[in-house]
Amino acid sequence: MGFRLCSYLLIAAIGSLASNNRVTAQMLEHGGGVRRLQSLELGRQNAQYQECVDNMYASDFTGDLALSEQEYLLFIAKESQGEILVEDFSELPFPLVTHFIYGACFCSIIFQTPNCCVGAQAAIDLNPENSPFVIDNLITICISVAQVIGEEVPTDLPALLPSAAPSQSPSTAPTKVTSEEPSLSPTIAPTTLAPSVPTQRPTPEELTCVNFQYGISNSDGFTAEDIFNEIGNTLKTGLIIATRNVTIETLNTTFPRDESGRRLQQQLQRNHWPLESSKSVDAFLAFRPYDRYITHDIVSAANSGTTTQVTDLGRFRLGDEVAKVEPTPMAEGIDYQHTQGHRRAAYLPIGAFDEDARRLSFYTDEFEPLVNSIFENPFCDTGIQCMIVDSTVCVLLEEGDDETMVRAALLGGIEQSIRDGSFQAAIPPENQLPSGEDVVDSP
Repeated sequence: MGFRLCSYLLIAAIGSLASNNRVTAQMLEHGGGVRRLQSLELGRQNAQYQECVDNMYASDFTGDLALSEQEYLLFIAKESQGEILVEDFSELPFPLVTHFIYGACFCSIIFQTPNCCVGAQAAIDLNPENSPFVIDNLITICISVAQVIGEEVPTDLPALLPSAAPSQSPSTAPTKVTSEEPSLSPTIAPTTLAPSVPTQRPTPEELTCVNFQYGISNSDGFTAEDIFNEIGNTLKTGLIIATRNVTIETLNTTFPRDESGRRLQQQLQRNHWPLESSKSVDAFLAFRPYDRYITHDIVSAANSGTTTQVTDLGRFRLGDEVAKVEPTPMAEGIDYQHTQGHRRAAYLPIGAFDEDARRLSFYTDEFEPLVNSIFENPFCDTGIQCMIVDSTVCVLLEEGDDETMVRAALLGGIEQSIRDGSFQAAIPPENQLPSGEDVVDSP
């Protein structure tokens, strides 16, 4: 039947899910609504998420600094102002279930602890002493949950997405938040200091990485362990190759800074390099910070009738500390003599070491993409195996590169490729699941 990559983030039921859940209602009435064991004070930069984070800590009814499934129901009830009250965790809208699973599996992503988010022990970590990334995880959950609630609850409910709207009670001082639409990740101030001595060759300190997650599912019985360990399949290798190809195409498309680069871009599009299939799309650019989206007509590499799907989870983070990246052997089966001329932006730019040459970020196979983990998502339709893939890809920066811009472009390109089918097209046929080919659905 095949393997499927789909979009949990955009799956949403219509209408209010309010019910007469006595358990959650009683928790709200007898302490859940006012209980605040402790909270985490966010900086001014993230002040718009403070109330949401406070609600997480207030929902930690046991005080163990871990938000369980039942406590998550309380948190959702508080965030939705009582509009989403359900009796059982599985009754939540599917996107909210997915966001809990991802948040709870933070332990697997960061600490590489197996089965730490499985069964009764699954919980969202609220203790910032466990990792500096706890705050990032909580803010990500707040953003994702607010998006879903905004789609689930009646339109006349006050907006729950982060905004600079006035507080419900008058304040004695003007608000310090001035952004009308805060970014999904903290804004990094522009760097004003330049290196005093130009670097002649890339160093490990110039390696910048992005972390992202997406969902996959299949109807052929392949589990997360099967795919991660490549038991009876090589799909993990295919996902790595697809990530590599999308990364290279994103760099080639986003940063052709001179006429040579533009000529190379056109040549890549004509030759469909480095993708093997002539059915591949030509470019993978979604420059999210400036909404410079490029859309394409997608030619699927799969035949009709497949149930394969790749899922956009909306998990694209500007974080290079998530996974340790070590140099990996050069990819096998690549004619590097033949591809030398294609390295203008994707690899080391020609003439990049010349004093007056414009330097560009580039990808190298010394740092291949990583699939950090694949873990099960138990809340899936009968007969379907759902799982979440956590992945990291790194590129090298040259002097003068804007790291924030490069990372944002990478995330945008990867995200758009999953949405528009380009990621699917980049998975080699020999790495698809044995019983079917891969398809990426548009959300």
